[in-house]
Amino acid sequence: MKINLIYDFPIYSMSINLVEQELLRRGHEVVITRERFRPDLSCDCSLAIMGNPLTKGSRPRFFMEHGVSITKRQLYDLPIDCFIAFSDSWASYVKREMDEVYGYHYDIRIAGYPKADEILKRKGKTCEICYDIHKDFKLDDRKKLVTYFPTYRQADGRWNEFRSIFTRSVKMEEVYNVLKDNFYIFVAPHYLESWERNMNIPVERILPFDADVRLNFLVSSDCIITDTSGMAYEASVADVPIVLLGREDMGKSYFVVRMNEKDPYKEELEYLDIGPVADLSNLVSCIGSADTTYYSDRRSYWAKKACGVLDGHATERVVDVIENYMKEVRK
Repeated sequence: MKINLIYDFPIYSMSINLVEQELLRRGHEVVITRERFRPDLSCDCSLAIMGNPLTKGSRPRFFMEHGVSITKRQLYDLPIDCFIAFSDSWASYVKREMDEVYGYHYDIRIAGYPKADEILKRKGKTCEICYDIHKDFKLDDRKKLVTYFPTYRQADGRWNEFRSIFTRSVKMEEVYNVLKDNFYIFVAPHYLESWERNMNIPVERILPFDADVRLNFLVSSDCIITDTSGMAYEASVADVPIVLLGREDMGKSYFVVRMNEKDPYKEELEYLDIGPVADLSNLVSCIGSADTTYYSDRRSYWAKKACGVLDGHATERVVDVIENYMKEVRK
């Protein structure tokens, strides 16, 4: 089988790179297309993790989202032949959206989240990774390591205000300044902010746009702070304490806002409770309260709900889905 893997941003590519390695291991031919709208039509099929490149790829077209699935909701009116979902919960949600909102009827198959395989693998090497981070960044054991993964959205799910680079950079500066005396604080700006270089944060405390470096910080931090980023679910896979940064009056509404952007199925929704909700005034104390048995149990629950089966074999199941689908269409 010759398959075209299509993606645009390297920072999003860890899952598809893992799939590529498994495809090659099984003897398939892989063509990587990194430029938009230039797929290789000589391939037997295509797999994309972003929407735009998928529209002209070879059919059958497989689609696997570029981040933890339960936080994504976009581009579901694309001409997809097979949607590879990460979990039962997400598959049910996508099917409902397709049937009731867009009128599409995708072939949805569940495989798990490939990046979770790598998170689990690195979680088993936490001591070694922590040692390297402390050595490379000249840290000691006096302070805990905290990493802030801001989302590209406002905390209440809106786009307009948060698209202002001034708003985003100020928010990151505020978090850094509140925590810098008590913690080793690192900031990991969103990939789409790669052109921003004007934040008043020491450059050595801004993580590079390198998926490996960021994943190492994810699994080895003493606490992760995020607004409504899908990194919260990835941190849950690693069982790293999490603080949700937003307005105090938002309370438990994160899941409703981030997943749906509207509330059409409120009676069926659960509320995200993987960590305390903080604002800048109580952020320090919330970091201390995030590491409890209650939140650890909730992280385990949400990790499975978002990422599916966490057994280290999701990547293999993604390739199984592709192989089985191709066998079916060739009959």
